[in-house]
Amino acid sequence: HTPQLILAYISALVMDRRSVEKVQVTYPEIRDALHKQYKSSRDKSALAVQRRVTKVLKQGKQVHSTVDVCVAEILQGMEALGEGAPPNTLDAVLEYTLDKYLSQDGTLPSSSSSSTPFS
Repeated sequence: HTPQLILAYISALVMDRRSVEKVQVTYPEIRDALHKQYKSSRDKSALAVQRRVTKVLKQGKQVHSTVDVCVAEILQGMEALGEGAPPNTLDAVLEYTLDKYLSQDGTLPSSSSSSTPFS
């Protein structure tokens, strides 16, 4: 579930950058949003979510660059939607992000899975 977890973290960053005021999404909020999307994630605590995100982010500059690119792509896609863009809630942004980056079976598409550090 690491790709979904990182995409939830990215969704939180997108929310912050879409807002005029600083939006601080907490790890319990990320955990709760994941629980709504994936029943299999219900055994994950907020601390476990934080540990996993921190572990992935410590993998190097490439990960941070990939996160920045993903955030920029999502923001650009939402801007292109105009009025049809999802509301600035974690649940809505996460759903948009998962639809954009995950295959129907909940995995990263094979073309991107080899080039992204999220798998």
